[in-house]
Amino acid sequence: IDVSEVRRFEKELYPFIETNYPNVMKTLREKKAIDDGLRDEIKKALDAFKETFKATMEAAKADKAAAGKTAADVAEAPPAPKAPEKVAAH
Repeated sequence: IDVSEVRRFEKELYPFIETNYPNVMKTLREKKAIDDGLRDEIKKALDAFKETFKATMEAAKADKAAAGKTAADVAEAPPAPKAPEKVAAH
């Protein structure tokens, strides 16, 4: 994935695992260790998430391309600050 997508990847990963593979996090919290069984479940969860993430990235890029945007436009920029409102003198 692009470096610009790493934060979104991480932000979406944990809820995905908690929702779709709840035993992974539960087992990790309880055992505080990764055995072969847990390692296999983690790999399944990560593989499933990567496919989902990849599909959403491709869809977003296609939407942006259809709207005439370039790849640079896909990166989110913070909103510009608002200018202070002018107060009428009395």
